[in-house]
Amino acid sequence: MFGHCHTSSCCLYKIFGSENLHTYRAKDETGMFHWWAIDKNNFIIDLTWTQFSKSEVISIYSNGRK
Repeated sequence: MFGHCHTSSCCLYKIFGSENLHTYRAKDETGMFHWWAIDKNNFIIDLTWTQFSKSEVISIYSNGRK
């Protein structure tokens, strides 16, 4: 799934709209940006999270910005 996080997150945003989702990004351990979406109930939707270990993805989410 490497390299597809931006596309998948933006497709979700386009389908469900800004009233339901916001996209976020943060740098991973290699310095590359990782993208995901968060819904209006603060539920993280990350279709490509499996490219990271659980501890790494938690660290990425904690540094995320809109």
